[in-house]
Amino acid sequence: MKRRRTDEINRRGFLSAAAATVAGVALNPLLCGRAYANDGLKVCSNADASGGLKVMEAGQVIQKKVCMLGATRVGKTSLVRRYVESIYSDKYLNTVGVKVDKKVVDVEGKRMVMFLWDIAGQDDFQSLTATYLRKANGILLVVDGTRRQTLEVALDFHRRIHEGAGPIPSVVLMLNKDDLSSQWEVRSNDLENLAAQKIPIVRGSAKTGEGVEEAFLTLATQMLGK
Repeated sequence: MKRRRTDEINRRGFLSAAAATVAGVALNPLLCGRAYANDGLKVCSNADASGGLKVMEAGQVIQKKVCMLGATRVGKTSLVRRYVESIYSDKYLNTVGVKVDKKVVDVEGKRMVMFLWDIAGQDDFQSLTATYLRKANGILLVVDGTRRQTLEVALDFHRRIHEGAGPIPSVVLMLNKDDLSSQWEVRSNDLENLAAQKIPIVRGSAKTGEGVEEAFLTLATQMLGK
């Protein structure tokens, strides 16, 4: 009788342990997935007897906010569409009237998530909302090479950004519409003046894709250094 009772207790203990193991296996991927998505950390059940949770680093992920600035019809949205492979949001945020897309890139061996904020073209810096530019890490100034006036708008934005309070974001100027170079109003002396101001310049086209990767990668590299 005593041996039968002992066998019964052992059998129940074995079944309980097996059930706990199965539950742990089923729960573990869920914990890992949720933690990684939210925190950039991987949480897995510990293999030791304590039964606790073990936190594992899943690699550092750097997040940066990038604002697209430029006059109306310079091609900001077209540049973002050309560059982005995975869409963060396809809706405009009603609070600030801006569309946000996401791009994950590897910069000097580090993983960076760039959130690209695209607002309707603005010719007046004062009309930009504070929410749009708040905590921006980078600015891509976009110029339409066929309209010199858009360069003046971009330079005014550049000056205002440097006059503002708080940390100055990284800035790269994109000369768009190189596919229409025969119609350009931006001249070589304009580019020389930009170079004298030490503004990084990339010339390219959202239509052909030329220079687009270079522009965003240049900006990402600058932001990494800050």
